[in-house]
Amino acid sequence: MRIANVTIALLVFSAAARADEVVEIDGMKSKAPDSWKKGTAATAMQHAVFTLPKIEGDPEDALLTIYFFGPGGGGGVEANLTRWKGMFKAPAGEKAKVDKFKVSDVDVTTIDLSGTYLFKARPMDATAVEKPDFRMISAIFASKNGPYFMRFVGPAKTVDKHKAEFDDWLKNFK
Repeated sequence: MRIANVTIALLVFSAAARADEVVEIDGMKSKAPDSWKKGTAATAMQHAVFTLPKIEGDPEDALLTIYFFGPGGGGGVEANLTRWKGMFKAPAGEKAKVDKFKVSDVDVTTIDLSGTYLFKARPMDATAVEKPDFRMISAIFASKNGPYFMRFVGPAKTVDKHKAEFDDWLKNFK
């Protein structure tokens, strides 16, 4: 009984700590959904990293990485859209859906790609691992000290499952 009580207390504490995960970008904040697990940034350019759990039958979890290269860094909108299209085997880039909208007073550009993802562990790697039936939604969040670049990628069905909560999270920065 005592072990069960300790286990329940730890689970409640863990859930309470998890529910407070807020991402801040240039003074604007948005609470991450409870199902997202915050990871550790692998480089100084990664502002935040989240794992979004896979659905049954998918080979891996989805990953949301938010990059920041310093004020004005990271290239322009068109250059990034072109680069992201190149992360998928043709003709995925030709079928990409680009959307532009505002979050508060911030211009946001998104691109939605599906198909065979050409995964590289590091951008300079010469070869890519082909991952069929993947989806990537990337966003350029052009805040006052940005831009920030968001890349949400994983198996298509897992990304489909989390897309609405990603959209809500992105549009709720205030």
